[in-house]
Amino acid sequence: LGGDSILSIQLVSRARAKGLTLSVRDVFEHQSVARVAEALELAEAQAADGAAGASAGAVPGEPGETEAASGPVPATPIMGWFAALGGPVAPFNQSVVVSVPADLDAERLVAALGALLDRHDSLRLRVAADWSMSVPEPEPG
Repeated sequence: LGGDSILSIQLVSRARAKGLTLSVRDVFEHQSVARVAEALELAEAQAADGAAGASAGAVPGEPGETEAASGPVPATPIMGWFAALGGPVAPFNQSVVVSVPADLDAERLVAALGALLDRHDSLRLRVAADWSMSVPEPEPG
């Protein structure tokens, strides 16, 4: 599939809007449209059979809601490309500018960012010096 964590989040959001149960972890693990489709078909079959969870982190009874995923994850294609260049990890970053209301106070902003990090595992992604990737557990509170 290519892309990065932000594109994966957008893909998952669009899939969920269409009623599909898909997680960012699913996108990272399956890495191709065909494999993601197979995973979705398996999840549908499990849901039809009453099996718990349509994706690895699904919470029974709450479609689209997932528990926080953590642990090692495979490199995205772009990360694999950067690793193949042989350079250090430190200069690699990705950012986005977000406009917020002028009256947004720091406490509400911190709470919103914390909720975002809790909800979207890939935003907690860490890349080690050897280019291995993992998602840490969400921080409590």
